Amino acid sequence: MAHGGVGGSYVKKRRYYSDDLKIAIYLELLAKTDPPVLHHGVSKAVALKFGVPLRLVPSVWRNGQDYGGIEGVRNKLVKNCGRKKVEIDMEAIKDVPLRERKTIKDLANALGVKKTTLYNRFKKGYFRRHTN
Repeated sequence: MAHGGVGGSYVKKRRYYSDDLKIAIYLELLAKTDPPVLHHGVSKAVALKFGVPLRLVPSVWRNGQDYGGIEGVRNKLVKNCGRKKVEIDMEAIKDVPLRERKTIKDLANALGVKKTTLYNRFKKGYFRRHTN
């Protein structure tokens, strides 16, 4: 096993950096160089200062130079992306009789949602356990 995991494959998740961080990196690069030339050693110094991978810094520089300065550095990711959340009416939990919501499985059946979905909402703190 290559990465010490138990079965399956290891997939490294891509990191997305905030617009503020990338703008700060770009402004730092502009202060330390003569556009359009990125001088030797500047990328490494800026990467160490901001604690980001070295590959990110030239990428930010290139995007800023090619696509119009600070606007070119911003993330292109739209806010409405990714998997949509399943809607659960939290008020409907109160309407379910107590004998039908003693366990997460019972409550999921009464609400008509998957128990995994309900359990994930429980872990995120949307509702909590209650005993007498």
